[in-house]
Amino acid sequence: MPFVETSGQRLYYEDSGGAGPAVAFSHGFLLDHSMFDAQVAALSGDFRCITWDERGHGMSDCNGSFDFYDSANDLVAILDDAGVDRATLVGMSQGGFLSQRLAVNYPDRVRALVLIDTAAALFSAEELAGYQAMADAWTGAGPVGELSDQMAGLLFGPDYDASAWIGKWRSKPPADTLEPWRAVLGRDEFLDKLGSIACPSLVVHGTDDGAFPVAVAEGLRDHLGDCKGLVLVDGAHHAPNVTHPEAVNDALRKFLTQHA
Repeated sequence: MPFVETSGQRLYYEDSGGAGPAVAFSHGFLLDHSMFDAQVAALSGDFRCITWDERGHGMSDCNGSFDFYDSANDLVAILDDAGVDRATLVGMSQGGFLSQRLAVNYPDRVRALVLIDTAAALFSAEELAGYQAMADAWTGAGPVGELSDQMAGLLFGPDYDASAWIGKWRSKPPADTLEPWRAVLGRDEFLDKLGSIACPSLVVHGTDDGAFPVAVAEGLRDHLGDCKGLVLVDGAHHAPNVTHPEAVNDALRKFLTQHA
């Protein structure tokens, strides 16, 4: 189980190895590297798949405040530790936040970019207030009662058995999520920077995503420097790679075969 020490953090990652082109997967908020298990299983025969736990998630540290530029630097440190010069980045939700910033700040390290149910534009004031209320409850009393069900429904939809994820959330001290919440709610506007991302990119998005509507995905497609398309996953909510892995894996394989 490899760990890397960087910027005062101890970060966990997994590497499938092999001689194929490297693909680095970055997970969403309150999740961890295992959300990409279905993608690693499907793709690791042809691609070197690297997954990791971002700060304050899974087995990785969170020693103080951070932003998604710091998270981008974390992933660069992991790629360095793994001996990977260039990789295709696959980022879901907050994993997409950091992947966009890495692609802008380290263009020589990024071969291609896949953004899954993420955004570059900021939340509206109303949305931000709603998420702040959720954050206050989560970091205060913890994900108890309807709060955990609400988050699970937002991420996976009403028909997915999220009990394993809810168990992970409830096993973590509530205050441990304070800095990750602050990072998510305090991210900066990034839409006007997407045009400088010159590598090939793909946007994948669930049609029923309650966090970011399809219009947000269309905005990514229209602003990225070399976007090859938008793949809509019918009926999927915020984490289509978990709930609809076949559709996402098919889109990834086609894109990676051409551009990774």
